[in-house]
Amino acid sequence: MKKLLKEINLCVSHELERANAQFPLFHSNYEAYGVLKEELMKMKYEENMVEISTDDQYWNAIRSNMSKDAMEGYLSDVQKHAENCAAGACQVAAMAQKAIDSMNQEQR
Repeated sequence: MKKLLKEINLCVSHELERANAQFPLFHSNYEAYGVLKEELMKMKYEENMVEISTDDQYWNAIRSNMSKDAMEGYLSDVQKHAENCAAGACQVAAMAQKAIDSMNQEQR
């Protein structure tokens, strides 16, 4: 877990660098909140899709004795949405750090 967290921190740092190269620091806490909330909503959508793909699709496929191909398709959906959720979490973390950096910039 520690190794994974280090890798995630590196991903967050890269995402922050990418975002900072593309957009300036936030001009206000309101802007920071809006961007953070938007990224959070996208992440939650992906999280919800993981649940749907797991509980509604994969579990029903198991109970219905569906084919291996059908189950693999549902599991591929779980994987895709989980990866998108993880990427979204990195974006949320990066935008939180950007908000901190923006506030610190204002105090100088």
